[in-house]
Amino acid sequence: MKRYLILLVLLAMATSVFSQARLGRSIFEIKSEYTEYSVTEQRLENNDMLLIDLSRAYVKHVFDDQGDCILSLIIPKDSPAVQFYVEKYNKELVIISPTEWRFYAGGSIAQVKLITTDDRSIMFLWSFME
Repeated sequence: MKRYLILLVLLAMATSVFSQARLGRSIFEIKSEYTEYSVTEQRLENNDMLLIDLSRAYVKHVFDDQGDCILSLIIPKDSPAVQFYVEKYNKELVIISPTEWRFYAGGSIAQVKLITTDDRSIMFLWSFME
């Protein structure tokens, strides 16, 4: 019983952390999870992309040729949202540096990087580690 409780807690944590990144998921799976939000599908040169407008952030998912999510960008809408994600990642992921975290699950490693652009926008880049 104790083992099942621990497994349930770990599964809930993994779901919470990946609630927006969705690495490895298909376009269909992600679209079906966000039916209550504005979801826009775009075609890039070599990849499909989903844009999702959430309450705290805009999320962009990029897919490979097989339709699996290989990259997620979480773009917070304001400073409190940035703080929310940093605190969440510091609590739920392995801290590598003040701007980098890792998540280990099912034999895969996800890397999260806080990126500041030239126009001072902040985003979190989720990708699989090689």
